[in-house]
Amino acid sequence: MYGLRYRITGSRVVLYWPGSQAQIRLHGFNPGWWERAATRRRREYAGSTFDTPHWTEHESRAHQLTQEAGWEPAGLLSPLLRRIRATAGDGPCNGTSVWFNEVALRLETTYGPACAQLTALLCKGPTTLGWTVQRQTCFCLSEHAEGCSINFTAPGEPPIHYTNLRWGARFTGKNHQRRLSELNARALLI
Repeated sequence: MYGLRYRITGSRVVLYWPGSQAQIRLHGFNPGWWERAATRRRREYAGSTFDTPHWTEHESRAHQLTQEAGWEPAGLLSPLLRRIRATAGDGPCNGTSVWFNEVALRLETTYGPACAQLTALLCKGPTTLGWTVQRQTCFCLSEHAEGCSINFTAPGEPPIHYTNLRWGARFTGKNHQRRLSELNARALLI
């Protein structure tokens, strides 16, 4: 998400947009891990903007182009980011990616929750996003490893295409767990 910045406040990582009052406070893990990952990102990607106080020229241009396209993602992405934990499943391989492909917002999880649980969080009840399910292919109750997909619609927003890759159903062996530990250790080395 262009323009996103962070700062460490006590035992939390705070994500924010420069010039905005909105923020997301992440807690429940060691902020030192975040710093290690950010340091590595700065080293590997010259010009990393995680901690610059203002938007860069490229970020300002991306914002301008988004507005010119007639679709401002903040109205959709901000509420979605506040619910991002809703996309985490029970398994050890959780990850969520969100991007816009000029046609639809893509929301992809490596091992998300059951479809019924996700749709309940996003579509039903007083604190939802007001999304509705347009089309759904669900393999949650199947023993096969196929992923699930849901096409959502949102009032006044582009379509939202969700895919749950169900990696947790595929990678549960000891070799995979050992490999994940190795990759995590390498990722956090400074």
